[in-house]
Amino acid sequence: MLITDGQPSACFVDTEHQKNKILSEKPYSNFYVPSESLLSKIKQERNIKIHNDKNSLVYLCYKYKKVDPKVHEQTLAEAKKCRRENIDIDTIVISEETELLTYVQDLEKEFSGRTYHINQNNMDKVLVIDYLFNTKKILSSKNNWN
Repeated sequence: MLITDGQPSACFVDTEHQKNKILSEKPYSNFYVPSESLLSKIKQERNIKIHNDKNSLVYLCYKYKKVDPKVHEQTLAEAKKCRRENIDIDTIVISEETELLTYVQDLEKEFSGRTYHINQNNMDKVLVIDYLFNTKKILSSKNNWN
């Protein structure tokens, strides 16, 4: 499960060459080293698999209304890994930001997933777009979510 507050804005950078390439294109870029002890604690407590290469850095890049190409590339690579392991990719979006909705819908189309779109001004209804079965429907609490 991936929980995010918006468009993809971070990814791992595994080599110094990758970092230097990003810096040559965007000298203002931000990198940080994940806390190994915190990741280990989370892995143990929740029994989950977390990428934890000691040489990895996290590249953090928020581009207003756009996804950084490096972050997009890594997002697609992770989504492909999930699909190879038969993990469905569904996305819940609570936003009216056109760029984010378009990004999510394009991702779901490519990986035959579902988008659950919730309008923050009318949270009683959920638009479900299913790209596997090519259907759209609106769920509402008045319909008992059936």
